[in-house]
Amino acid sequence: MNIGIVGLGLIGGTYAQNLIENHNVYGIDINNDSLLFAEEYGYITKGFLEPRDILGKCDVVIICLYPNQIYDFVKENEEHFKLNAVLTDASGIKSKLVEEVEEVLRDDLDFVFAHPVAGRETKGVRNSDKLIFSKGNFIITPTKRNKLSSIELIEKLANEIGFLNVNKLSASEHDEIIAYTSQLTHVIALALVNSDEEKYKTELFIGDSYKDLTRIASINSELWGELFFGNKEFLVNKLDHFISYLEKYRDCLVNRDELEMSKLMEEARIRLGRTNES
Repeated sequence: MNIGIVGLGLIGGTYAQNLIENHNVYGIDINNDSLLFAEEYGYITKGFLEPRDILGKCDVVIICLYPNQIYDFVKENEEHFKLNAVLTDASGIKSKLVEEVEEVLRDDLDFVFAHPVAGRETKGVRNSDKLIFSKGNFIITPTKRNKLSSIELIEKLANEIGFLNVNKLSASEHDEIIAYTSQLTHVIALALVNSDEEKYKTELFIGDSYKDLTRIASINSELWGELFFGNKEFLVNKLDHFISYLEKYRDCLVNRDELEMSKLMEEARIRLGRTNES
């Protein structure tokens, strides 16, 4: 199969490394250095600076661009896609994207919106790694215009490149759960780092707990700014709910309510156990 990957960054590069074993993989990027690197290390069959030079050959096109760039790419390259091609993406927000893209999508094209729930706190094709997708979670957000065969194809590719779980949700359901499992966790990490009063040399006193909680604070601010504001309604809701739990812990401390504090700790332990078992 001929597969085009638009955007050879961390995720695009990881897609390429996993797909090159069984497919012809063509990279499309505005950065020639990224294309040359991917060619040199065998991540892709060939790289292209101009989408029109290769899109007409691609059976599947995986668009690994920032959310705000995907609509423009589809619209600008509408006439270049192969007849009946299957398109997909890797964006962490869906509702607005689905609505916008389907308005300009050519009738014969099928866009299966998807989200590989994986990544690292680094960026760029040089930091891509086949193992990033290993045993991870993959979400497909089907729409009414999707063909069953197209959904099954994207699911098959997800399994092929290492994902263990493939789940299907509506775009709205996706955005709500991702606001909690991904976006809120990044906000918490950022807030924890920024709340350091810097009275001491913090780096001399941190342990694994601090490192675990703050690892993802080393963030791609441009990308995550788009994700936060593109999903602000759900994210604000999750933030408000999280703050209400912070206030519960604060109240326990202020009121010396050891029993309630113990209950909150036990509740978290039980909930985490259920999550880890599923």
